[in-house]
Amino acid sequence: MLRNLSIRNFAIIDKLDLAFEPGLNVLTGETGAGKSIILGALNVILGGRAGAELVRAGAEHATVDAVFDVSGSSELQSVAEELCLELEDGLLFLSREIGANGKSSARVAGRPAPIAQLKEIGSWLVDLHGQHEHQSLLSVPRHLEILDEWGGLGELRGDAGAAFRHVRELEKELAALETDSRERARLIDLYEFQNREIEEANLDPGEEDDLRAVAKRLANAQKLA
Repeated sequence: MLRNLSIRNFAIIDKLDLAFEPGLNVLTGETGAGKSIILGALNVILGGRAGAELVRAGAEHATVDAVFDVSGSSELQSVAEELCLELEDGLLFLSREIGANGKSSARVAGRPAPIAQLKEIGSWLVDLHGQHEHQSLLSVPRHLEILDEWGGLGELRGDAGAAFRHVRELEKELAALETDSRERARLIDLYEFQNREIEEANLDPGEEDDLRAVAKRLANAQKLA
């Protein structure tokens, strides 16, 4: 879950720090109070598009920092391990900076990271529902992950994945052995054929020298005559 969201020089926001508690959290306010801007900042920290227009007028850059508690999700912890991310007491720290020149940078778990990685992680952390927003329930590649997580099958899925990879390795080894066996049979056939040709030629020691002498004599047949 999202624990903290810190926004600096973002759109019309100068400085804002939000803390969230477990359960339902509601942001209310009249039109123009900045609710959509907060969601926009959240979208940016999840790898969304970020341009110079998001930097507050007069500021050199805008920053958005977020802290997520992933200690209660084995799936998210597995994703973090796959990406070699270090968690602090189950907390994942994300940061994004947008320059007035339009360039942006990101940090994941305190380390510089490409925006693509930030977006990948963000797809696991938050699901934004709204017009033109991404909804993971409509993403077909995510259906299996959602179903497995709902059924508590994360560990079994990991075991099945490991077994599948092991089978693939064994299939590769078997294919290599079969290839070696076919190559061995081909070479045996080739060597047997060459051996038969040599035997059928009835070659005699010194025969090549005799043939060379005959060829030389025939080449000079006119002079000899």
